[in-house]
Amino acid sequence: MSAAFLAPLLGAPGLVQVHVVAGALALLLGALRLVWSQDERVERTLGWGFLGFLVLAAASALFLEAPNGAPNLYGVTPHHGFAFLALAGAGAAVIAARQGHRLGRQRIVTATFAGVFLMAGLFEMAPGRMLNAILAGS
Repeated sequence: MSAAFLAPLLGAPGLVQVHVVAGALALLLGALRLVWSQDERVERTLGWGFLGFLVLAAASALFLEAPNGAPNLYGVTPHHGFAFLALAGAGAAVIAARQGHRLGRQRIVTATFAGVFLMAGLFEMAPGRMLNAILAGS
């Protein structure tokens, strides 16, 4: 199998690569965390890993340029909205965890995971976007 399908990512600026890799790792760890329920230590490790990579992906998104044609209001685009959603969700999850609100934290993390990865992921699969080019192999 050739790595040619990764050409759009490998040719992208370093900040984009950091954003994509952090997002992919957050997606993987978040998905594992949502289905893992056997060992509390593993759950916590997956959860903290998910939040760490989510924050890195969101923070890096704040410095990415808006794609051509994206709605733009004084430099703020929908990408920034997803980043702020992710950062707010991560902060709320940490606060809930520190206060011992297990059910609240689980709901916050699940909603953040679904909101960020389903909505932003679908947005990124639009024609002309990098994720679309990688998945389509073009």
